[in-house]
Amino acid sequence: MTSNGSILCQVQEHPEAGYDVQFLAHLNFKTTAAEVAKRGIKIIHNGGALNPEGLYKATKSLLEEKGLSHVIVAWVDSDDVEKELISLASSMKDSPKLDKSELILSSWTTKLYNANDYIGMRGIRAALNAGAQIIICGRICSGSAAMALGAWYAIELLSMRS
Repeated sequence: MTSNGSILCQVQEHPEAGYDVQFLAHLNFKTTAAEVAKRGIKIIHNGGALNPEGLYKATKSLLEEKGLSHVIVAWVDSDDVEKELISLASSMKDSPKLDKSELILSSWTTKLYNANDYIGMRGIRAALNAGAQIIICGRICSGSAAMALGAWYAIELLSMRS
């Protein structure tokens, strides 16, 4: 996966960028996309970085070019908290910075380029429940993909037994 710093630099020059382009290269490799589609393989990719919608659109485009437009692709958004952080900083100027309690928010001298939180499994599970086969995420917690797949699969197994 591409580093966050290089992705941030990409976005400064090209706002439509901001995601892991290697994902597309891997999906485009030989028959990968066709095999994913044929076998019903679920992919949850934590590479949307600053622009999960952009990677979603690029993935859809790649699949359409390969005649695989039937593959359902989704993206999990809502991890960009820059506006919330700026609002919080202005309303709580005397609050400590979370990772360095000796610094208070009003003492920040550097420009804020972006702020993202790591999201859990809810959005991923909702996308799986909606039938998505490929799910692009901006930032997810390490266990979120496995937990979402486990929860989704358990429900699928239970419904097959009924």
